[in-house]
Amino acid sequence: MDTSFSYAFRVAACDGCGAPHQATVAGGSFRCRFCNAENVMAVRSEIVVAPGRAPIAEAERIARLRMQDGKPLLPPPNLAHVMADGGLAAWKVEEAVSIWNGARQELRTNPNDFDAAERLLFLSMVIAQHFKDRDDKLRQRSVLEGALDVVTLPRHRQVLRGFLARAAARAGDLDAAEAWLAPCDARSDDLSMDSEWRFSRAFIDTAKGDMDSVLTVLGRGPRDVPIEDASDDVCTVLRANALERLGQVEAAVALLRDRFGAGGDARQTILRVIESYPDWKLCAQSHPQAAATFAATAGADAASRSSGGLHYGFIPLGVLFVLGGLALFGIGVSTFFGPVDPTVLGDRWRYLGFGLLIALVGLLFAAIGFATKATADKTKWLHVNGLQATGQIQGAAPTGTRMGTIPVMRYTLLVRVPGREPYEATATHLGRSAQSVLQGTVSLRVHPENPSELVIEADG
Repeated sequence: MDTSFSYAFRVAACDGCGAPHQATVAGGSFRCRFCNAENVMAVRSEIVVAPGRAPIAEAERIARLRMQDGKPLLPPPNLAHVMADGGLAAWKVEEAVSIWNGARQELRTNPNDFDAAERLLFLSMVIAQHFKDRDDKLRQRSVLEGALDVVTLPRHRQVLRGFLARAAARAGDLDAAEAWLAPCDARSDDLSMDSEWRFSRAFIDTAKGDMDSVLTVLGRGPRDVPIEDASDDVCTVLRANALERLGQVEAAVALLRDRFGAGGDARQTILRVIESYPDWKLCAQSHPQAAATFAATAGADAASRSSGGLHYGFIPLGVLFVLGGLALFGIGVSTFFGPVDPTVLGDRWRYLGFGLLIALVGLLFAAIGFATKATADKTKWLHVNGLQATGQIQGAAPTGTRMGTIPVMRYTLLVRVPGREPYEATATHLGRSAQSVLQGTVSLRVHPENPSELVIEADG
């Protein structure tokens, strides 16, 4: 068992340089071995919510939570410059740690500084994720616990304890996970606090293999209990996994398939969650089935959009024109094999010319139809068989083609396929404005053998 997140000791972040140091639960002072700064730690606080709070009826509590749902997690405006592509920019880590340390000092001076506390909480989450991705558990813990030592608001304390509880459960230290979560409020009317508790509780129960408890906490469906937007995707995975383990694979598939419709970000997050815990074998049956059915449906929709459905009309119309033109041409030819009547000489050439013209128009219609069908088939194939990837939009320009009133745009993308180096490519897609998407990230499907062959994934 990995005890990196054990509750039996502390991990402090140096006030001077942010370096991690192990300390006792009782706190005390220590000198940083890196920058020689003197640090003082108070006794670890077990308080999340002040005692004596008036109880609230469960129906009223859930109603209050629902009123807060539907809001995305956004970074504080003054931290946007350290973010890139939905996470902490790798080249901004040192700056982010410096800002994080500064916010801690502000809170030590003024514990009621809400802006500093919000900055600290957000930075703690993204910096900890950065160190988690690099398997640096000591730095990950020092950031979370270092923030927990100075924040005072219940929401901030509960979120940080939730992160620490899940990290302990991920490491297999379930006793520590329970200890981190124990002081947390299970009946808050603040959506962030309630979602943090539900997510962490379900995460620990998943690690324990207690799938009935997972469904008790999260509900069987996405609308049973309100969950904040930032946790919707991972809670969907935990819920679907619990259903699958209880033998309800079809219900799990339906749950995932429904969430896939929320967009490419949701699909990418679900896949990332599943791949992050290979030993847990999350949604081992339901995810491949849901992904396959969604890809088939989304591929058909994308194929129809990419061609505008032109091939459905142009191919049969082209065939009819060719057959009709050949029939008229044949009538004209047949006049050469009978008695020549001067009165029909003009009709003969009209039949020949008109028939040839109609046949050529039919061939043109058929060629356009088969070309658009080839584009549609290629789009559908890529949706079903292509590798999942993401694309950071670098630029956009109209192609000059429109599907109805919507222009077809050509996007320049920085493509990221898992396990491969990022590269630049272009793709066309229906879009309304080049300016509105220049900073966006889109989901892609990339040809397994030809990286330049890709499509922007339809949400279906």
